[in-house]
Amino acid sequence: MNLPQLLLAVSLSSLFCAVALLTLSAVLYWRDRRLGARLAQLGGRGPVARPGGAGLKHASGRLAQMIETLSRLSAPDRALHQSSLRLRLAAAGWRGERAPLLFYAARTACTLALPLIAALLLSSFAASQPPAVLALAVATLAVSGYMAPEVWLRVRTQRRREQIRAALPDMVDLLLVCVESGLALDAAINRVAREIAARSPALAEEFHLAALEIRAGARRVDALHNLAARCGVDEVNSLVAMLVQSERFGTGLGDALRVQADFMRVRRTQRAEELAAKVPLKVLFPLILLIFPSLLVVILGPAMIRLPQILGGQ
Repeated sequence: MNLPQLLLAVSLSSLFCAVALLTLSAVLYWRDRRLGARLAQLGGRGPVARPGGAGLKHASGRLAQMIETLSRLSAPDRALHQSSLRLRLAAAGWRGERAPLLFYAARTACTLALPLIAALLLSSFAASQPPAVLALAVATLAVSGYMAPEVWLRVRTQRRREQIRAALPDMVDLLLVCVESGLALDAAINRVAREIAARSPALAEEFHLAALEIRAGARRVDALHNLAARCGVDEVNSLVAMLVQSERFGTGLGDALRVQADFMRVRRTQRAEELAAKVPLKVLFPLILLIFPSLLVVILGPAMIRLPQILGGQ
């Protein structure tokens, strides 16, 4: 078997796997639908939902079943309900009951689709490659597709935390103004969540959720701890610890917020100075590898062209 035939066999195998997975999803969907209808006829109630599909009641049936099936190829049932995964998704701003299902479904889809798309688009180039290189490329693309949602989640989480960290000193200043004007802490948190929305939607969303938890009947300490757990930022942890200690020991909230605002403002200035100090080191390698060779060519190029003429004339 030559290389074009081997590439065609690999492409057909990938296409067969994709079609088989889609067929399996359709079979599972229709089986569960018939079973649910039968149970509804026998028991006089609606279809029984599967354990992993509780958050899919607002989605369309076929798409929900396909997403659930794809997610189960990457994770078992118990992984869909892990609080650590939901906390990581919440830190990235991705909440809801369907968030773990969509995450694992995206992981499965990327793992299967990336090698298939590459095989279809680069078939002419891959025909001239040895089988070992093709197998390594397929494995690399599959692993890259499997890790792509995880990388996206980390990047999005880090970007969101940076936005929260940058807007936190301004939020503490607003909270200090609200507290010193006579508002209670709950009303101040709710007001600040509305005012800071234009500056930082992520921080406004987190404080709005904390205000909703307090309004729903949760203890203020629990709501603040949940806020710190969702954000995952050190400055938010120190702010929550200060608010909890101030409520527990009865100290003045205005003075504590003023000290906290000054501390966060100093931390923001120090962070900016640290980033500015790293700029020369980051610029050094592009300067040496890209800019200096161009300057040498521009400066010494004419002299090197005229050098043989000068030496020949002598």
